[in-house]
Amino acid sequence: MAPAGWDSGVPAKIGFGGYRVEENVAEHHEAIEAFLEQGGDVLDTAANYTCGGSERLIGAVLAAHGKGRVTVVTKAGYLEPMVEGRASDGLTRAYPESVRTPYGFFHCIHPEFLADAITRSLKRLRVERLDVFLLHNPEYFLTTTLGARPKVDPAVRAAFRLRLEAAFAHLEREVQAGRVGGYGVSSNHLGRPATDPVAVTVEDLLLAAHAVSSTAAFSTVQCPLNLLERDAALLRLPAHTSALEAAKAAGLLVLTNRPINAMRGTLVALRDGRSVDSRSEIYLDALRRALDANGYKRLDGVRGWTLAHAALDLVRSLPEVDCVLNGMRRPAYVRMAGEVLAQPPEPEALRILRSLY
Repeated sequence: MAPAGWDSGVPAKIGFGGYRVEENVAEHHEAIEAFLEQGGDVLDTAANYTCGGSERLIGAVLAAHGKGRVTVVTKAGYLEPMVEGRASDGLTRAYPESVRTPYGFFHCIHPEFLADAITRSLKRLRVERLDVFLLHNPEYFLTTTLGARPKVDPAVRAAFRLRLEAAFAHLEREVQAGRVGGYGVSSNHLGRPATDPVAVTVEDLLLAAHAVSSTAAFSTVQCPLNLLERDAALLRLPAHTSALEAAKAAGLLVLTNRPINAMRGTLVALRDGRSVDSRSEIYLDALRRALDANGYKRLDGVRGWTLAHAALDLVRSLPEVDCVLNGMRRPAYVRMAGEVLAQPPEPEALRILRSLY
């Protein structure tokens, strides 16, 4: 049986990431059409992406071409007053339990906010039901509340769990009402150990879901995974499993993002000819050499294979990963995804990732 919200079952290995797509950019429209024509079946977006423009673009394309077996994943959690104030359907009221982050925006997963966010996403996407709805980086409550405190605070963790439970309880009601098919969490901190004060663990999420319902429609997790950000796949947790393994053991669908644009204090573009300075290029060259030294032969063995191909290939080859969400706002990026999928999965992907550093 497919996880809640995934009517087509397990998705194709590479999905369309809609982070930077704009509704009025023809090339972005063409990229989504090319992705669908290539057989792609997962479109990932969020309420705050390009002020709602990402959702509106996806809604317009699907309205014109038909949804078919495509699964649309969207997310909510960010309240950016300046951005939302410019959007014609923006969120304009204050919500309970909003946290003001150090980055100039508010974040919220309170049921009142989620109800309004879902209504707006339904409108922008032109659908009656959101296939999969994710809480977008709920760890902002932890990072904002704890600040620089280096240790786990049990009271803060308990408050975080209660907020998750309230959000999940509301999303269960949305599932019963038919406005949401399934739900889950997208977190940049998934995969960190439980000893990290701002970690979001699979165990936390499952405990919150099971506290709400023994048959919860909690079905999906999403997190970054690439050549540099590898904790979710490699870090062994107390139960001797990685976060990805724990998610799969629980029957969850695993989506990953940022396969090519890694965050290590600053953005590192894992692609040829895109580094911002000579030091970055030296580092990327060392990464290419490390891949070759550890047995990854496609950089030299497949015509036209680039570091971006390699980064995408290794993540999609992990058996615990159901779908890699790659930003594909240009048709050329869609073609690259097709080129990766045309090759068999790299059987030594996990070993290669583990041996890079």
